[in-house]
Amino acid sequence: NNQTMKQQEDDKAEVEAQQTALNKSIKKDKTLQIELMRSSADLDAKRAELNAKKNKEDAAAQKAAADAKKAADDAEKAKTVAAATKAADTAKDSVGNKDQGQQATEPASTQTVQLASNNNNAKRNNSAGSNGGSGSFTPAPAASYGSVTAYALSFVNKSPYVWGGTTPAGFDCSGFVQYVFGKKGKSLPRMTTAQENAGTQISVGQAQAGDLYFWGGRGSSYHVAIALGGGSFVHAPAPGQNVSVGNTHYYTPSFAVRLN
Repeated sequence: NNQTMKQQEDDKAEVEAQQTALNKSIKKDKTLQIELMRSSADLDAKRAELNAKKNKEDAAAQKAAADAKKAADDAEKAKTVAAATKAADTAKDSVGNKDQGQQATEPASTQTVQLASNNNNAKRNNSAGSNGGSGSFTPAPAASYGSVTAYALSFVNKSPYVWGGTTPAGFDCSGFVQYVFGKKGKSLPRMTTAQENAGTQISVGQAQAGDLYFWGGRGSSYHVAIALGGGSFVHAPAPGQNVSVGNTHYYTPSFAVRLN
């Protein structure tokens, strides 16, 4: 009996030892699981923090880029408007200085740039192909078409260049010229080469406000602009650009035409 009781006590002690070891193992596993969960939560928090920081930096970079672009656009706009204003003033001065045949009569309230009047007594020779005739010819004063230059300047930095365009939503060079003169009572052909024959060819140096500048050979011109006087002109330049003011000093025309 004593031996049996001792065996039972030994067995009980062994079971208790195994149970204690098992409890320790379970506790250790739970501790490891908690630590893993804690580490995972910390990792998620750091990842969220990094994402938030990156988003904030991206937003700041985008804002800085937008501010820089706006500043550049504002500077370019101011530069273009200043050039257009200067060209308009030059064209206005040209009206008073270059009209030798008659004194232009303007209402005192009119502030727009009027086209220079041609000398009605001046005789000009027709260039070959301009009107199909020969001898001397005096074209009608450009001023009879109204304040074409002032109207043309109203599209500066607003209407974009669009190939084949004929409206303020988008102009090409000849479409711009046709539209502006059409709104001021002068019907012109659609194509640049046809617009060459709408008047009398003159030299680039003779061009006044309201005349047309052409680039390229006679009969094969590829660009046209409206003269503002003083060597300035307004035109629809090229894809990616808006209607703008240029100068013959930097972009020299091949010849000019005074409209009939």
